[in-house]
Order: sequence, then C-alpha cells, then structure tokens
Amino acid sequence: MNSSFVFIMWTSVRYFGLILSSVSLLSAMLEDAPNEMAEILGLPWHGWYQAGKGSNKESCLLTELGPGYAELFEKAKKNFKTFNEINRSEANIREDVLEESDMTLSDVFQEQLVARRGFGLEVHNLSVGNGWTVSVHRIISRPSVTVAAASGQENGLTHLHKESKTPVLIPSFLLGSSGFWLTAARNTSLAYILQDGGFDVWLGNYRGNSLYAHHEQTDFSKDAESPWAFTVNDHALYDTPAQIDYILSVTNQPKLHLVGMSQGSISSIQMFSLRPSYNDKVISFASLAGARTLASADKIQFIKYVVCLISRHMKPSEFLPWNENIASLVQGAEKESFDLFRDLIGMTSEYTDLKKLPLWVKYLPGGTSTWVLRYYYDLWDSNKMIANSSSETEFVRSFDYGPRGNLRRFNTESPVWMDIRNLRVPTKVYFSTGDLYSTAEENWKLVRSLPANTTEYLFIDDINYSHHNFAINDKDPSLFYDVLSFLRKAEANPT
Repeated sequence: MNSSFVFIMWTSVRYFGLILSSVSLLSAMLEDAPNEMAEILGLPWHGWYQAGKGSNKESCLLTELGPGYAELFEKAKKNFKTFNEINRSEANIREDVLEESDMTLSDVFQEQLVARRGFGLEVHNLSVGNGWTVSVHRIISRPSVTVAAASGQENGLTHLHKESKTPVLIPSFLLGSSGFWLTAARNTSLAYILQDGGFDVWLGNYRGNSLYAHHEQTDFSKDAESPWAFTVNDHALYDTPAQIDYILSVTNQPKLHLVGMSQGSISSIQMFSLRPSYNDKVISFASLAGARTLASADKIQFIKYVVCLISRHMKPSEFLPWNENIASLVQGAEKESFDLFRDLIGMTSEYTDLKKLPLWVKYLPGGTSTWVLRYYYDLWDSNKMIANSSSETEFVRSFDYGPRGNLRRFNTESPVWMDIRNLRVPTKVYFSTGDLYSTAEENWKLVRSLPANTTEYLFIDDINYSHHNFAINDKDPSLFYDVLSFLRKAEANPT
C-alpha cells in the first residue's frame, strides 16, 4: 500500500474516526487495508469496522455519494507527502505549540497548560448514573487541585475554591473532551474569555469519554444494559443534569449559564425538552453550531454513508477511544492533514492556526459509543425523526432503545417526541453558512421554533466559517466575545 495513504488513514482515523470505517467504499482501492491499518495502529482487528458487509449493506449504499468521490480521494492522496519525507526538524512549528504538543498528556500537563495562560484548574469527579463517573474541569485563579470524594461524602465537596461568580457550564462536543478547551490562547479560547469576563467556568464531559469518564459495573443481572448502550438522549437525561446539579451544589448558586457547541448544544436542547424543570436552573443558553436534526445536512453525504456503515446492526460498543500517539503523527504535517479534512468533510483553515493541530489532537478523539452514531444517522431521516413538520414547531423523536430501554428512560415502551417549546430560557443561536453539519437551514428552524421575546441569533454569512470554528478560532474570536456579552446581558436582565 502507498505509504502516503497509510499516513492519511493513520492521522484521519484517530482524529475523526471516518476513514477506517469507510473501508467498504474504498475496498477496490485499498484491498487488505483494514487488517494492515489495524496492525499499524496497534489495535486488534474488529470485524465491526467492516460494518455494512452483511445482508443489509445495500441500505447504506443507497446514500447518493455522487460521481466525484473517486476523484476526491485521488486528490486527497496527492495532497499528502510521504510520511518519511516530512522533515519535522525544519517544520515551521511555533515553539510554544511544539513544546506543549510534545508533553505527555497528564494532570501535570493540564496544570502547566492552564498555568501558562494564567489560571489554575480543579478536577471534580461525579457520578452521572448507570455506573458512569465523569470528570469536570473548573478553571480557577489559583493553583490547580484535584477534588476527590472524601470519606463519607458522595462527590468530594471539600477544599474547594470559593467563588462568588456565576457558573458557566460548557459541555463537550462529539468525540471531544473538556481538556480541549484548555489548549487555545487566553484571548482566543471560549473558556478563558468567559473566565476573564467574570464567570466561573466549568468544562463538562459525557459518559464514554476515554480520558475523563470511567464505568463500574453496578448491575450484573442478565437484563442489565451494556454500559455502551447510550446516545445523546442519555447525555440529555442524565449527564448534563447531573453536572448542573453538582456545580450548583458546589458553588451554592441558584442558577448557571449553559454554553453548548455541536453535540453539547444538541444534548442541551434535548435536556430542556425531556427535563423541562431544568429551565429553573439555567439563566441563559448559548447554542453554538447546534441543531435538532441533520435533515438538511445534504452536503456531507460521505459522512452520512460512513456513519451508516458504522452504525447499522451493531451492538453498543466503544468507538474511537483516545490514542496517545496521534499528536506526534500530525506534528509537522498540519497542512497536509487539514487538506484532507477540507476535501472530505468541509473543514477550512481561514480562521485557524494549523500549527496548533498537534496540540488539539492531544485530546481528540475522546471516544464515544457506536449508538451515538446510530442516533445521528437517525437524525438525518426527517420522515422518521420529525413530526409536525408542516408547522414551525417540529417534534424530534428520541432514540429507540427497545421496550425495556425506553421504559427505563421515558416511562413508556415506545420512543418519545421531544417538544422544543419546553426550552424557555433566554437563548442565543449561533450558526453560519459554512457549517455543513449544523446547517443554516436547521438553525433558522430552531430560531423560529423558540419564543421570539427570549430568542436571539447571530448568523455568520461566510462560507469559510465552518463547523469547527465554533470551537476553534485563532484568527477572529469575536463570536466568543459575543457569547460573553450575551451571558452578561441575560444575567443583568433575568426573566
């Protein structure tokens, strides 16, 4: 196999989890690529990477990829230099980024990362249910500490930084980790900008994250669900509410602000729909590149195809856990890596410092469940997942966990319809023309579905402002400062 394409697969798989899972599409080109890639990655070969190879493969192939994808892959291959030809000693890498990306990921690394930006860090561990414990990071103005559960205490509430500022919770995005928000510069990071702006910033994680979540089996009965039998609905029902309750308990504050990007926004919207009592615990909600469905994301058919292959007829299992070697692979090949991501998934570099890529991927991918992907594939199907589509107020269906799973979560054996009208807090929706995932069309629907007197929006009419720029924006962080202004205004004018 061409070594440059091995490098394409290597970096892309561990960063986005897309290429390895699309082996069926590339089989004519790659032949025995799956086994070879598994060997290169040092991973055991699992047959589910070949999802779609069974009797229902045709259901995924019905996706209209279009005639240009063969040329696209050839272009992507040419965009990459052979891995051994990249001279990292001469690569134009910023010294501070090179040093940080070479450091081993650990609590010490995180403390040093945050300390360089003038802050400290608290690490809080809390239960979110079903045997899962997640870590939540709190940015502070003094040296870092880890808050462990004390004897006789459920969640470790001693030796905490006393803070009178209003808390802000920033949940994670798909395959992301809370640590990712710590990597940007102080004046370009959403988290640091909000902290400098007078808020008490907490960075959340979801079950399934291989860096900041772990599972302890609590139910050994034959009817027990797999710990990986979860979707975004579970983030909405359990993970985000548990973190909100914990933060309010620790800070002794009555309410907090919620800022969600991508999956962080989707799960937050679903939380308000499924657990409307949490409107009383949230001052305001900022939705960055969020959506309720993917029904209009018609420009990412390749991703839809890959997700279909991964998700169809699979038992719930871990997907794309964190790998410590990815940063060293990307280092020195940032432009080549971005060229591939641009060609395949619409990522742009106009607002991004590519030299920071090795630092970002120290936290990416962070892992999730294959069922999360199954649910995202469902969200592409407007006929299946949307009710009342003729009205401006649509209802989005939950995942179908089966009769027992549905009963456990929704008190009914059938999936439920989530009502967006249950979201009643002041909300600002941020979206752009260049976002191929959370499309402008979907976000206009979201804006129209929410109360006009409590809803604002910021629409960026720029084809180069892509999905990832709502989390990473080194060259124009003005959107993050707008979020800060929105939170301040909502706090000054409580509803």
